[in-house]
Amino acid sequence: MYKITKGAKTFVGDNIDYWDANSRMWFENGAGNEMGAVYFGFENLYPQGAMNESGLVYGSLNVTPREVPYNKHLLSFDGKKVMRDIMKTCKSVGEVYSKLIQYNRTPIGDGMLYFVDQTGDYLIVEVDTMIRGNDSHYVISNFCPSQTPDVNTVEIPFFQRARKMMKSHVDTSFNYLTALSDTLHQSWANNVGGTQYTLIFDLSEGSFQLFYYHDFKHPIKFNLKAELGRGDRMVSIPDAFPNNTLGHAQLAQYTKAHAFIKQLKTTDLANDSTQLARAIHSEGIGPMMNFFETELYFLGYDFLKAEKRIGAINLFQLNVNYCPKSWHSYNSIGNIYYDTAEYALALNYYSRSLALNPTNENGQKKSKKCKKKLKIDK
Repeated sequence: MYKITKGAKTFVGDNIDYWDANSRMWFENGAGNEMGAVYFGFENLYPQGAMNESGLVYGSLNVTPREVPYNKHLLSFDGKKVMRDIMKTCKSVGEVYSKLIQYNRTPIGDGMLYFVDQTGDYLIVEVDTMIRGNDSHYVISNFCPSQTPDVNTVEIPFFQRARKMMKSHVDTSFNYLTALSDTLHQSWANNVGGTQYTLIFDLSEGSFQLFYYHDFKHPIKFNLKAELGRGDRMVSIPDAFPNNTLGHAQLAQYTKAHAFIKQLKTTDLANDSTQLARAIHSEGIGPMMNFFETELYFLGYDFLKAEKRIGAINLFQLNVNYCPKSWHSYNSIGNIYYDTAEYALALNYYSRSLALNPTNENGQKKSKKCKKKLKIDK
């Protein structure tokens, strides 16, 4: 994300990088004295970003998780409710700060929020820190400023390219803003995702340009007040760009992979590892499978609860095939073999899990027990 203020004009750029292709935007009018807003997100309708009628904008960024103590004296943070409340009632980053200081922000431990208001003031919201600023131009990416004393050391190439571009020259022309957003955008291998959509907000005008999936030549411009005048409604971002063939190809690949995961829940396919591999190959969804690590992991435990041991092993194994850093799945396979007294196999998987996560206490304890059973010296 970036912001640029020049004169009485403030612009914000936001690239949303993800693999879920079902992006959405929805317009909600305010009731009474509340403000209307446009929100952006995905299938779960969690508001990843928004702009309200007062020109307050925010976006979300993923960062390295950081755990902080839970403060029982602060309010519980429900992201959907809190962000909608902010957009309905806040006009400035000062008002946002006053509201968020009341909340326990532990749920956003692996995320960060970035607010900018019409004056150009901005607010960075980390899990345990909030930073206010008013630089005329500023770019931020997937790292916590409070934990980064020297941004020159940040190893994010597109972030450093944008910094270099802004250091050389800054203006608020549409061509410059588009080029800057393009500089920050990502295109992932095998067309599995990257920057799903791009937003360039004109906070003073109350409008935004929407770009879809790597195409910076064919944006659609929206005026928030005019759109709210059409009533509350949901818009599928891919559907708004029917001619973007690359984006719709990624959407099709994601849709097939998502349907395949659902199919595993209702068929016996998971019980046959050979058929499982063939199905993934024939569907052409191999490149997408690593994005479904969490779904496969919990599905494996559903199979275990249903006493479908072979299917559970196959699902966990599928996870480690496509997500080689999934120490949880290695550990889970180890548990299955340990419970059936197949200690050599269990030890093999515990060892793999511990190589990825040496702090895995279950793996540590069970490995010692396996070695004792196998009469292996430490």
